[in-house]
Amino acid sequence: MTPGKTRRNACRVVIPAAATSRAATSWPDSRTSVSDFIGALFRFLCSSRHGNRRVITPSSERRRRVLHSARGPTATNILHGLIVPRVADSDLARLKRRARLAAARAYAPYSGFAVGAAVLTDAGQIFAGVNVENASYGLSMCAERNAIHQAIAHGARCIAAIVVYTPTSEPTPPCGACRQVLSEFGSDALVVCFGQGVKVRHYRLADLLPEPFGSANLDTHRTGGAKLLVHPRQQRPTRRRRT
Repeated sequence: MTPGKTRRNACRVVIPAAATSRAATSWPDSRTSVSDFIGALFRFLCSSRHGNRRVITPSSERRRRVLHSARGPTATNILHGLIVPRVADSDLARLKRRARLAAARAYAPYSGFAVGAAVLTDAGQIFAGVNVENASYGLSMCAERNAIHQAIAHGARCIAAIVVYTPTSEPTPPCGACRQVLSEFGSDALVVCFGQGVKVRHYRLADLLPEPFGSANLDTHRTGGAKLLVHPRQQRPTRRRRT
């Protein structure tokens, strides 16, 4: 490393010279920094979705700025054609604080297992939720799903991260139902679990739920790839023609 250059500036990404004319107008020079590479990728996705026109909306520009200023170990995700910003350390600290505070308001008179969760949307908003138990145990609702529902009710459609606090010494990951619900809005979201101890575990939802049920499964049925099974008693009897 030459004097005066930081480690970030020393990291270079080589972009293939052979590119389409449309990509050539959006991508930078053949040798560029990682931050410039990510910005070029964002602009290329926008131009790809809108033909040759590059459409940069205020919300997408905000995601790009967050992407450049973010700090943290998590990787950049592309979800539903959008770039999901990396989770900054400051955001993780806020999520942990909100999740722990929310757990104090949980309604868990039957199990005593008070859980708090906080989700981070692609727009940088944070929403918290708690588990709410019911005397009919099957009607109880987990904190993770309540937090996700809060975000959706406020207009969010993309979850970048979720942090879960449990009153245990070891971190506890979300249950299967919460993983499935989270996959609807963040198929590769960051999942952070922590408890009363010092251990903190980081997951990718794709690792916790590698093959979720999604819209692609329904599309297979709509296109005729799968047939709906009908119980024999529900089938209409065929009439025989008289000879």
